Amino acid sequence: MRAEARRLKTILDAMERFEASASRRGTPAGSREEGNKFEHLAGEMWAWFALSLRRDVAGICNVRDGSYRSIVLYHSKGCIVLPRINITHLSEEARNEVEKITDIRNVKEPWKERAIKENKASFLVSDVLRNWINSGICEEISPESGPFSGSKYPEIFQNIRTRFDGAISIFQVDNHNVFLAEKILLEYKTAKASDEEKIDGNAHERLSFQIMQYLELATQFPKCSLAVFANGAFVKYKNKYHISFHAQSRRLSCFCWFEMDYLCTSMDYLRFLNKISAKVKSLG
Repeated sequence: MRAEARRLKTILDAMERFEASASRRGTPAGSREEGNKFEHLAGEMWAWFALSLRRDVAGICNVRDGSYRSIVLYHSKGCIVLPRINITHLSEEARNEVEKITDIRNVKEPWKERAIKENKASFLVSDVLRNWINSGICEEISPESGPFSGSKYPEIFQNIRTRFDGAISIFQVDNHNVFLAEKILLEYKTAKASDEEKIDGNAHERLSFQIMQYLELATQFPKCSLAVFANGAFVKYKNKYHISFHAQSRRLSCFCWFEMDYLCTSMDYLRFLNKISAKVKSLG
């Protein structure tokens, strides 16, 4: 096993073992501070995943945006743009290796501009719900009075965005034409069990809303899936979430475009990364 792959396995194990601190008054389970720590581990995971594949691809480059980097792996038939990671939160070893990667501006590939601009994980609500808005839903549901009544109703969601925690974009090249073949949206979720028996609180209902947002957004891409990276607490302690999210995923698979991975263990993460690795190889 290569050194990068061993380092990656260490990070995957750490993500599964990740435990948020015990609950404090006013601090819900899955709080942003705790979530950020888990996302930093996820950033380390994406860095070592890319580094583990660098000898197996035609090329590797970096999209630089301040302290953020999006690593791009490519072959002759296209590229895959990995999620943005904040290099200030990487280990020194990972940061040094990532910073050695060629800047995308030095690469001459037909997908370059789209790789720079289109790997977004934040979307205007007006874009997410475009099909419904065009169908006339605003006229049907607008209130009869108040600041957003009648024709003013679209102002209620104007410039408001739906944000996912990350995204992966796959661009393919066909006869010099570049097209977005697939989008994978990412969410990171953590749980804690203060009593070491049952997961605290109800902070994870937000994920159900994100699933609904994804269900609408996915209709606007040739292929779009959702991957949820969660810590191992979801399978270590009693809770209603693990089975419920899997059940939701199966229920919503009645929509032909719906695809969701709910990942809580090191082996879950690895299987998903192997799936991404296969997508990279298919571009060769």
